[in-house]
Amino acid sequence: MQARLLISHVLVTSGMMSCVFSADSMAKRKQEFFGLCVKGGILGLAITAVEQLLLFLQRDLTLTLNKNLSNGLVRSFMENHTFYELIQMGKVSDPGQVIAQDVRDLSTRVTNFLPLFRPIVEIVWFSSHIFGLVGHTASAMFAAYLIGGAAVIRLFMPNFTKIVARESQLEGEYNLVHYRTHNHAESIAFFGGDECEKEVVQTRFKKLMNVIWLRLKTNWYFGLVNQAIVREAPMLVQFLLRNSYGQQWGSDEELTKDAGRALNHAQLFLFNATNTIFDGLGQLLGAAEMVAQLCGVAERVFEVQDALKETKKEDRSQDVAAATVVEQGTLGLNNATIVTPKNKTLVRDLTVKITPETPLLVTGPNGSGKTFFVRCLSRMWPLSDETKGEVVIPQEEKEENKRNVLVVPQAVYMVDGNLFDQLTYPLHISPSLRTEEMKEKMKPLLELVGIPYLLERHGWDQEKKWEDILSLGEQQRMGMARLFYHSPKFGVLDECTSAVSVDVEERLYRHAREMGITCVTISQRLALQEFHTQELRLGELTENKWSLHSTKQE
Repeated sequence: MQARLLISHVLVTSGMMSCVFSADSMAKRKQEFFGLCVKGGILGLAITAVEQLLLFLQRDLTLTLNKNLSNGLVRSFMENHTFYELIQMGKVSDPGQVIAQDVRDLSTRVTNFLPLFRPIVEIVWFSSHIFGLVGHTASAMFAAYLIGGAAVIRLFMPNFTKIVARESQLEGEYNLVHYRTHNHAESIAFFGGDECEKEVVQTRFKKLMNVIWLRLKTNWYFGLVNQAIVREAPMLVQFLLRNSYGQQWGSDEELTKDAGRALNHAQLFLFNATNTIFDGLGQLLGAAEMVAQLCGVAERVFEVQDALKETKKEDRSQDVAAATVVEQGTLGLNNATIVTPKNKTLVRDLTVKITPETPLLVTGPNGSGKTFFVRCLSRMWPLSDETKGEVVIPQEEKEENKRNVLVVPQAVYMVDGNLFDQLTYPLHISPSLRTEEMKEKMKPLLELVGIPYLLERHGWDQEKKWEDILSLGEQQRMGMARLFYHSPKFGVLDECTSAVSVDVEERLYRHAREMGITCVTISQRLALQEFHTQELRLGELTENKWSLHSTKQE
């Protein structure tokens, strides 16, 4: 429709210009001229309305495509700890950059192809009419120029796919550096790492600028060829077409019969038509560059998509489920062999059971497998098939939102939200359902872990950047407050009180025991032996690299 309106507008414009070919013709055709002016104005308004409507529809389609792609990736990314496996296994360097930025870029580039249907219609329609006016010889020359020009441009077209993909990758890495600096600003300042971080930032920035400069140089020399073929040389082709048409005109008597209006109208049509054709040709040839750039962005999006499919195909959750045994009031491992992603065996044939009567303390040097023990126990990492090991888990609670096992890591995650959200995470209670009674019951938890002043300073409902406000010790206290709020049967505590004083730590463990929470603790503090009946030592110089001991004093 848009192409048809533009074609009509070209015809009307040619007719208007032919009316003013001479003063005499203008005087005789004044009514026709003003009629064409009105028609041209109406067509102009119609073209404007259609163009704005199409632009709105294109943007709406971009938004819809972006939403659908993002939702699909996010669902797969956040399903069954897939995000954890992608990051831990290093399958994708910056999935966040791809989902947040590259998907939006891909959606925009895809819908940018929609306006290219108009130049296709215009080229076909105007070319057919030009061929009817100038004859076979000139038409063949015109077609040969179009085909030859397209071939030359295709020959000189660079590999934009590779350049754009590389630029997107480096941009993501550069953003990641600033993200890390923001998150670890205090640690960097304490260590005096300004110069080191500056060097890292400058190195990443230099790499990014080199690729951007390469793209600019590539666009420049390709633009020379494109400009010459699509913008400059066509003027000569237009002159030849108009000259060929003029030579086919009849005698002078036929020319002067209508004061040359017919010849002028045709010449003006050829002028406007060839301009429109070459403008359309430029857009279509530019689409080749758009396709290459689209492929570069799509390559990164599909890389994440393929990694998600591969992770889902591996389906580690099924492996974990197949190696899971439910036993009343028991958590532990049977004949478990723990292997890292690089196939390094940390522990072999490990059997340990934790019950309310036998809480466990896990010790060992760095790299002995303490963290992997926690991952396997919480079923985030599958056991090796070497010894056909099993994960023993307690029977599920019937009570809604009651958790059997809760893991509290050393670096406690601070969720976006207010103080209420920090305590209830990962459970989210809608603000409309929060009551004063709930808040009153949660106050003692803050007092117990030693951070009641947070409520006085920030209240329940103020949203803050808690990871910036709270110290490591305060964050770990918040993690213990979450443990007490959810009151699970088993609490797996991965050095989550390392930044807390010993006296406060003992008070927290004592309260956990009073609440009936059985602790599985990863720690090097011997003072905690009082709250555990057995100690698992990893990294031992034994065949299986572990040993189990009683903590009771002989």
